[in-house]
Order: sequence, then C-alpha cells, then structure tokens
Amino acid sequence: PEQLEAEKQQLAEQTRQQQAELEKKEFYDTLPRKQSGKDKGGLNHNQFTPEQKLKFVEFEYGKERAIAGAEVEVKNAEKRLTTAQTQLNNDPLNAAKIEAEIKAKEELDFYKSYVYEARRQQTEENKKD
Repeated sequence: PEQLEAEKQQLAEQTRQQQAELEKKEFYDTLPRKQSGKDKGGLNHNQFTPEQKLKFVEFEYGKERAIAGAEVEVKNAEKRLTTAQTQLNNDPLNAAKIEAEIKAKEELDFYKSYVYEARRQQTEENKKD
C-alpha cells in the first residue's frame, strides 16, 4: 500500500510537470515574433504586453524576479502616467494624449494588481508553513 501511494504521488507530480510544460509551450506559441532580419522568428520582446512580459519572466527566471520587475514597473508607470496627465492638461482634446493617459493608467493598475496579488499569495503560503 505504501509503495502504491508513492507511485500515485510520483505519477501526479509527473502529470503536474507535463501540464506546466504544456502551458509554457502554449504561452510561447502566442508571443510576438520578429518578422525580418537575422533574428527572424525569434521573440520580439519589444512587442510584449505587460502580461506577456511578466509571464515570460516567471517562466524563465522565476516568480520572485517577476515580482521585483513588476515593483519597478509600478514606479515607471507612475512616471509615465504623470507625464501623460501633464501633456493632456496642456492639450485636453488631443485623442493621442487621451489614449496615452488611458494606457499609462491601465499599465499602472495592472502592475499594482500583480504585485499586490503576488505578495498576498506569498503571505498565504507563509501562513501555511
């Protein structure tokens, strides 16, 4: 019985690992690729959405690095939002500046939410230990 239980746990772990690898592959298939040049077909990191950036860093470098990067991005997004708001105040009917402000606000909210949720999960995990 103990050996059977150990085999079940090992099989479950293999299944989790296979599922994680499948998820990673499916994610990589959705990433933007370079269309030309010597790196044609390679990842085009400049075209990643904030969500793609964080998930990529999580897969490649770990959750902690993604959280640290998101914390820096919160500060950067705050600066972008301030700049966008200043520019919009000087030209309040400029559609491009309205869009820039909306995008900056959405990015700020996204990164803040990611950091908050990641820290909340870490706290929950620490309580379990």
